[in-house]
Amino acid sequence: MKFRPTCFLLKAMIPCLVMLIVPASCIRAQLPVAQLRSIFPAGGQAGQTVTIGIVEGTDLDEISHLIFNHPGIQLQGKPDPLTNPKSFTVKIAADVPAGYYAMRVQSRYGVSNPRMFRVDAYPAKVVQEAELVKLSPMACEVNSVVYSRCEARGDIDEFTYNLEANKKYEVRLDSLSLDSLMLPVLEIYQPDGHRIIYSRQVERKDPHVIFLSNNAGSYRIKVYDFMFRGAASYAYRLSLSNSIVPDSFEPPVLQQANQQTVKGLYLQSDAAPQIVTSDYNLQPYPIQASSALPGFISPRQSLNRFLIAKIPAVNLGDSLLSIPLAEQPLIAEHEPNNTNEQTQSVTVPCEIYGRFLEPGDIDQFSFQAKKGTELWLQIFSERDGQSLDPFIKLEQITVDAKGAQAIKPIAVPDDIKTNLYPNVFDTLTDDIDYLLKVPADATYRISVTNRFHLNRNKRLDYYRLRISPPKPSFQAVAMLLPNVSGALTADTPSGCVLRQGGTAAFKVLINRVQGFSEPVRIEATQTPPGVTINPIIIPAGATTGEIILRATADAPVGFADINFLARAVNANNPDQILPQYKSVNVTAATVTWKAQPTSPAISRLGHSLVVSIVAEQLSAEVRPTAHPMVFHVSQSEQLWQPLEIVRRNGFADKVIIKAEGIDKKSKIDIVAGEIPKDQNLAKVRFSFKADAKTGWHVCRLKSESQFNYVRNPQLLAKKEQEHKKIEADQAAKTKALDIAKKQQADKTKLLTEANKVAALDKKKQQDLAKRIDTQKKSLAKLKDDLSKSANEEQKTARQKLVDAKTAELTKLAKGLETAQAAIKISSQKVITLPAELKNAQDTVKKTSAEFEAVKKSLAASKKTLDQVRKAQAAKKVKYEEIEDRLVFYVHSAPMTISLKSPAEVSLAKGKTTEIKIELARKDKVTGMVAVSLSVPPGVTGLSAGPLMLMPDQKSAVITVSAAADATAGKHQYCTIRGTIMHESQQLSVDVPITITVP
Repeated sequence: MKFRPTCFLLKAMIPCLVMLIVPASCIRAQLPVAQLRSIFPAGGQAGQTVTIGIVEGTDLDEISHLIFNHPGIQLQGKPDPLTNPKSFTVKIAADVPAGYYAMRVQSRYGVSNPRMFRVDAYPAKVVQEAELVKLSPMACEVNSVVYSRCEARGDIDEFTYNLEANKKYEVRLDSLSLDSLMLPVLEIYQPDGHRIIYSRQVERKDPHVIFLSNNAGSYRIKVYDFMFRGAASYAYRLSLSNSIVPDSFEPPVLQQANQQTVKGLYLQSDAAPQIVTSDYNLQPYPIQASSALPGFISPRQSLNRFLIAKIPAVNLGDSLLSIPLAEQPLIAEHEPNNTNEQTQSVTVPCEIYGRFLEPGDIDQFSFQAKKGTELWLQIFSERDGQSLDPFIKLEQITVDAKGAQAIKPIAVPDDIKTNLYPNVFDTLTDDIDYLLKVPADATYRISVTNRFHLNRNKRLDYYRLRISPPKPSFQAVAMLLPNVSGALTADTPSGCVLRQGGTAAFKVLINRVQGFSEPVRIEATQTPPGVTINPIIIPAGATTGEIILRATADAPVGFADINFLARAVNANNPDQILPQYKSVNVTAATVTWKAQPTSPAISRLGHSLVVSIVAEQLSAEVRPTAHPMVFHVSQSEQLWQPLEIVRRNGFADKVIIKAEGIDKKSKIDIVAGEIPKDQNLAKVRFSFKADAKTGWHVCRLKSESQFNYVRNPQLLAKKEQEHKKIEADQAAKTKALDIAKKQQADKTKLLTEANKVAALDKKKQQDLAKRIDTQKKSLAKLKDDLSKSANEEQKTARQKLVDAKTAELTKLAKGLETAQAAIKISSQKVITLPAELKNAQDTVKKTSAEFEAVKKSLAASKKTLDQVRKAQAAKKVKYEEIEDRLVFYVHSAPMTISLKSPAEVSLAKGKTTEIKIELARKDKVTGMVAVSLSVPPGVTGLSAGPLMLMPDQKSAVITVSAAADATAGKHQYCTIRGTIMHESQQLSVDVPITITVP
């Protein structure tokens, strides 16, 4: 067995079981367990990829993987579990054989129950409802497969195929084999519109028809649900091929589990059965964890030995089928054998296979038998996967010395009444098992006929009559036993999930054949790391048992296949295997759909049993103390079974212990009680009364805890972290927006100031220009006056004025140059600042948009966070687990003990007292008797004996001592115990006494 660790997500999980004291008003609930209901499509072609959608399921949070039982079917890529993906791409290797495989989903809450996944050799096409609405009828090719669904009420899907004339075609409409709820109906119409085929699912058999095309042309096929229902889970697989896989074979039973040549039978339209001319070589295909199944194998077929065989190279691929195995020499029924004169004589032991080809067909067989011999008469039909209801008439025929014939009827009970798991794994069948204790040397005639009228679908069904001496044997089937709580019922399809420190259980069903009545020991052949699976005993005559899986508190997260072996054992020594009975591997089974108000659950045989361990550590782990597989006790005995509780994460509340399974009329009293608050030990007391029912008894111990459960604290932490990041982003965007707005304001201010400066500079330039112009005119006048000066004095004065004016004009010119330079600078600012302002405005706009987006994101995040906080708020639950399974064999008391002293004594610490008893052995009981004191678990310091009584001793005095540190208090359930070896066991008888230690 390969233990496969789970994804990083489950490894990273931290304990999320928070135990608290809660009021009694808390609700009963089941901790999350992965439950897969529907996938689509449920198949694909070998060598191709297919996208699979998870349609329905419960507790499929954070899917990390799709698990197939064949290594050639692999998930592509690594999906991010935190996105809760529901669509996955799967690659099917080209060398994966055609057939039905198991697909499971690995999620946060473990590995789910399986769903069938079909691998086809033919090209496969997935057709969605929208395509059918648009293209109805949809054109399809011969030798192809369609995967589709009837998704709504009244949905009728139509397809067309171009067929050649006078050729045989096979059509299959599979639903049950895909674990679909649909009750499929198949209709086929000729090119002229005439309906030639109507077939529907009957008695857990999907439509399968073989017909001859009379004319070439377009044939139309209609597919719908028989009740015209529809839903996403109403999936089907439609195939049409010119490669024929027969309805039945000749012989229909394998004489040996090796390759065997058979002939195929099928019905062509409504004609009589035709034998296919070519032979088929059936080859064994042993069921393994990685192998395929031929489809739906019913619970009734688990009552039988069968082999998965394949027909090699049927057109594009092998075809699988389930074929029973014969245990006696195989004989074919020979027609005519309907009348007494035509009776077919056979030699026993033998197995006869036959068919009812016409309504009212009677098959008669006779055999010789000697008085006193025992013969099992067994009719197999439903157990072989057929749909007949055969019944038999048995007659004893004797001939006296004069040749006169006397016929005496022998009543044979009809139908097998044993139902291994009613409404969950129903095994009720119309087959017959009858033990004939031959009353006289005679000829015995068996007449076999079918109870009801034969329709076309049953014409090729067969029956098998086995006549053989007793050969007791058994088969074993195992399936998940959910912790029944809340919406989870015993027939809920779910994964076998172990929490660290917790338990899970499989239900084991034993089919007892031909009087097999020995105890059966069931044990795991391998166990995953961190998981303990103690072997169990299913008592003689019992048909069910529970095998408990227990995970340690540090069990590594992962999943693995589990295999069990069943062996017949000695009732007195479960370690002694009975070699005359063959050991068997326990067959895997699964529930596909839970029971409805008007119908039982749908169950089938499966590929394997898978257990997964998730990283949730239970805060209250109840551990039973070690004990034998079988307690051999006697009437008048008292037995204690201690239980220890390991408390974690501060859990201090009480844990209630419940005992189930013991019949109230058995006269066995059980006091289970509870483990009180802050205590770590429970004591379950079994008191077997003097008239307790002898024989086997089985008791299951369960624990009930009250606690607060947080479904996914990691999700809450993740959402809070995401929210904080968005808050930080909003703060950053707020700061950035403030900065952008300030920069915009600054640029606006600068531009305003620049415009003002530019205007002033321009005005200053204009003023200077005017002044220069005025000065130039004044200077010109002065120069003119200078030129007209008459004398030197006047000329000198006027020259001074010209020089002064020239100097002033030069100064003004320089001022004008400065003003022009200032204008150039201020003009440049006026030119560049608008662009800078525009950039600042764009930045504000962009940052505002980002701010608004973050603001909306923050609001959405807060809403999501509030929802997650609400969803992840601790919810008060009551949770039950099966903790232990105790098997008792109650013997008749070999003796009685009576007290000749008071039944209540007070005994001070460090003191002793004497107890007088009288002993009476039952008839033929001999041997020495050891007399001692038995005290309840947890009581220390009280002791007595043992005192040995010789076979002839009938009374004794036993001294009881109290040590200095003896447990103080009134100890009501002490006993004086006598122990003797009897019936190969050490058996004890108790008489109660109360001892008070002050």
